[in-house]
Amino acid sequence: MPMPTPNDNEERDDFLQRCMADDAMNEEYPDEEQRYAVCNDIWQRDEDKDAEPVANYQRAVVNPEIKATNEEAREIAHLISTASIDRGGDIVEPAGADLSNYLKNPVVMRNHSYQTQDIIGKAVSITVEKDGIWARTKFRETEVGREAFALANEGLGGWSIGFRPTKHESIRDDDDRFVGTLFKEWELLEYSQVPIPMNADAVQSAVRRGLVSEKNVNLFFKVQPAQEKPESPDPAPPKANVDPASIPTDLIVEAISRARRTLARDEAARNIREVSSED
Repeated sequence: MPMPTPNDNEERDDFLQRCMADDAMNEEYPDEEQRYAVCNDIWQRDEDKDAEPVANYQRAVVNPEIKATNEEAREIAHLISTASIDRGGDIVEPAGADLSNYLKNPVVMRNHSYQTQDIIGKAVSITVEKDGIWARTKFRETEVGREAFALANEGLGGWSIGFRPTKHESIRDDDDRFVGTLFKEWELLEYSQVPIPMNADAVQSAVRRGLVSEKNVNLFFKVQPAQEKPESPDPAPPKANVDPASIPTDLIVEAISRARRTLARDEAARNIREVSSED
């Protein structure tokens, strides 16, 4: 069955109510939060169909920061975006964020996946500051949600925002060469906990400590293969200071004889001491 689409002159709230009650949507998206997100996306796409298409972007926070943690409530206050230049040369101005639509359904995903099983929590609050955007995330009471919280609590997770630019301009260097984009106004679509590169030893350490299960390692980490050390050739045997071939055979025989005579004298002396002690 086809998904519902907005009718002419239909108001947004009316469409969302109809979409949420649609049989096909309930069958395809039994999770209410996920179904709402899809219905909202259908409405937004219909609204934008006559507008000039603009690519959506994802931007990772390389060095995530944590302000506070509440382990009992499984909540973490953390940074999701900054005003600094990212590795691609782009700048996302925090003050330009439009959060209105997102806050109606503030789901938090794993790695920008929109599958129901990849919802790890929801945003309890979002604060826009001059230098960045902070979110307070409450993690779900599911296996993936608990593991996502455990890793985030240890600082072992990156965060990334998905957004739709509405006003932007090019950044150019002194030679007028394009070096990036300044996103002055943008709409937050979602934010996600994203995998981070980790070497195999660090990943196994997280598993041993119970932060993440073995089966979910690839959900949270980009496991870097261990670098194979080049095989070193077998070490050469130590060289004698003197070449044995240069020693005359008669000298070798004489040395062996001296050693035998020394052992014989020691044995004789030991026998004499034992006889004396018996007397």
